[in-house]
Amino acid sequence: MNGRPDGPSPALLAAQRRLEEVKRSYELLAASGELLADSREPLAVSDEPLAVSDEPLAVSDEPLAVSDEPLAVSDEPLAVCCQPSTVSLQLSATNHQLSITKFQPPASSLQPATVHPSPPSTPLHPDIALGMLRQEMAASGRIWLLLRYLDTDGRGWLYVDQVQQRLCDKESDLRVCGRRQLRSLLHQGQGLFWQRDKERLWLRSAARVATALDVERLRGRPVALPLSVLLGGVGQVRAHFYASFHSGRAANEKEKAGGPISRATLEKITHVPARTQRLYERRAGVHSQANMAVGERLSQKNLQERAWRHGRATFLFVDSEGRQGPAGGRYVAWRMPNSYQGPHASCPKGRLKKINRQIDLVNSRAQGNDPYRVDARDTVDRLFHSSGQEAGRAYNRNQTHDVYYPPGRPRPGQRRLWRVLPAK
Repeated sequence: MNGRPDGPSPALLAAQRRLEEVKRSYELLAASGELLADSREPLAVSDEPLAVSDEPLAVSDEPLAVSDEPLAVSDEPLAVCCQPSTVSLQLSATNHQLSITKFQPPASSLQPATVHPSPPSTPLHPDIALGMLRQEMAASGRIWLLLRYLDTDGRGWLYVDQVQQRLCDKESDLRVCGRRQLRSLLHQGQGLFWQRDKERLWLRSAARVATALDVERLRGRPVALPLSVLLGGVGQVRAHFYASFHSGRAANEKEKAGGPISRATLEKITHVPARTQRLYERRAGVHSQANMAVGERLSQKNLQERAWRHGRATFLFVDSEGRQGPAGGRYVAWRMPNSYQGPHASCPKGRLKKINRQIDLVNSRAQGNDPYRVDARDTVDRLFHSSGQEAGRAYNRNQTHDVYYPPGRPRPGQRRLWRVLPAK
């Protein structure tokens, strides 16, 4: 046979059959777990077609002797580590030799991704932080938060020598003051944040501290206050105590900022003047979002009524993009209070209900009142809502005041546009 064969030669067909038998034997071994005992990945067999040369294959007339003995497979080349690998089978068409190769992925793909650990922090309830600001107890309140961080076992007490060593020694990573100043702060917070004897410092719970600070109820989520803030100056601590109010009053996780709130309302809640609010916001990194509301179509009556309600905040709005109606429409608009986004991450509520129940018992509330009721100022006369559906339900219950809702998420760097359901 010197000419080119019309089809595959018998030798090639026999080699192909043998390759299929080897594949089946490898699949059975991989399924039983005997081949790759240390790996849970199934044996990957290459399905690429055999490379056949165009040269004529010289085959003798003698039949091909195929051994019936099982293929001897050595365990050494198939020792697989825990890292992913691929085993491929290749058959040469010229000499019918079976070669087993092991593919190793590049080293860069085997290296785990770099995980940056979050900085250490301690949970803080914004209402307790505001209580410290109102009673000018931020310095001793900082020591109370650091002591709660040091109480890793949750015993509720620490040795006085241990406290002095961790907070006063120059080699300590939590040094905040000297021993003399620490004694003064411990005396200042006696009976409010802790009780001290000769050897130990007994920490008071969050419920008792809130009651001592005249906090009637804890609202919103606790926030994670970084330890780097507590180890800084007292002015920085006060700024972040104020900023925790904005971090904890966000409506939900998607809406990072809370609803609009005026400077006068902030001063009433936090007892921080408007000028000091701006200083604290710049120092703590609080971001503000400007808001404006678009009301009725422009007319002399509507303009006079809104000017009577909102004063100099009223202005003329021209809808050049046609978002409120036909393009070029003229509407009465007014400036609204800003929304604020705090710099702190929120923490799980955890024991918030239990703490409020303890505060309720300490204050000796009348029996029959719901200890988990929402404060009246959170439901009655609520002006700002997160969706139009929620605003419509509130408007149907009470139509004596305007109800606001945003049509969408705010764009970065732009004023947020609110729509209003006017009062009747």
